[in-house]
Amino acid sequence: MEYSDHANLIETALEALKSQQLRLKVQRRRMVRWRHQRKETLATIRDEIQRLENVLEQLLYKAQTTLHQLSLESTSVALYRVTIERAALHRENLQLQDAITRHLEIETKLKRETDQFRRELH
Repeated sequence: MEYSDHANLIETALEALKSQQLRLKVQRRRMVRWRHQRKETLATIRDEIQRLENVLEQLLYKAQTTLHQLSLESTSVALYRVTIERAALHRENLQLQDAITRHLEIETKLKRETDQFRRELH
């Protein structure tokens, strides 16, 4: 082999190495961005779950307070109020359960996509 052939081989090897390093750099950046987005999404989900739990606690406190006040009222009025409050709490509970279910589905989907992404990397 001549000197120019060696130089061409070395140049080709350097270009391949630079190309591989660039691909790895891009992949690292993509992974950092993806991890950051995942972290933000999970934090949002946790915040929403905490908010919904706080709403539920407030509703329970309100229901307990209402029950305490009911003892001072007549039986028929108390029964009416309890029925209305129960329906409202049931509706609110269903809405909260739906919201929690949606967030859990999102979290499950994120985990599944994370696992799939990791498998694709290997």
